[in-house]
Amino acid sequence: MAIPQYRPQRDYTRQVQPEIQQPTNPAGSPSKKVRKREWTKGEKLILASMITVIAVIAILSLSVQSKIATTSATVDETNIKIATIQKENENLSNEVAEKSTYERFVKKAKELGLTPNADNIKAVSKE
Repeated sequence: MAIPQYRPQRDYTRQVQPEIQQPTNPAGSPSKKVRKREWTKGEKLILASMITVIAVIAILSLSVQSKIATTSATVDETNIKIATIQKENENLSNEVAEKSTYERFVKKAKELGLTPNADNIKAVSKE
């Protein structure tokens, strides 16, 4: 005995739409349509202002670093000048100490023809 095959009843009220074949890229997979994002005026304004602020901060930072470098160079030059002048002062102080000894005064006086006279010497006290 043969089993009757079951056939579903067809719905003739529904229309069948043909399948639309999607275009494929060369790799063979279906390509996806990329939707380009539109920027609003507000977003453009915010982006432009952020870029401007970042640029201004970068320029100010470079300016400050430049001023710091210039000041450091000036300070170094001044320190070198100070050290040179201190050495000169030290040398001059040593020279003054050498030339202000009693023996040197006596020697110079004899060279100029002066003689010591004990009668002309007066003692001055601090009273």
